[in-house]
Amino acid sequence: MAKITLPSIASGYATVTQLNTALDQIEAEFNNKVLYRNNPTGEPNQLENDLDMNSKNINNIGNINGIAASGLSDLSTYATAAANSAIASAASAADSASSANDSLISANNSANSAISSSDSAATAAIYASMGLGGASVFDFGSIADTTIIFPTDWGTVV
Repeated sequence: MAKITLPSIASGYATVTQLNTALDQIEAEFNNKVLYRNNPTGEPNQLENDLDMNSKNINNIGNINGIAASGLSDLSTYATAAANSAIASAASAADSASSANDSLISANNSANSAISSSDSAATAAIYASMGLGGASVFDFGSIADTTIIFPTDWGTVV
């Protein structure tokens, strides 16, 4: 489809009117639909649709949104560095999680050791209350009669 369609011009006086109408259409197209290299001050000169470059390069770009276009060639380097940094951060987080897990295991072991120590203290207190006084050998000299005590059952006297 044509971008602009002009009327056919016939001969005679009507030709001037048709010619002026066609020139007005051309003027409107240039004013409203053409992107100028050297735009008059105060006139709009922005794109209203995407510009398809058809896989062609844009040459001699100064800045893009205030950033020097010459620095854009470093983007892949920066992207690779950022990706490597993200990988290192993930590895560090995994190490931290492993360390936290090890700390929990250590705390659990400490709690179990404290329970074992408490049990040992309770056992020692029971032996002390039986007259063993924490000694590893039972003192038979403190027994006044011939009652036999079986060491496997301190609570039963035969």
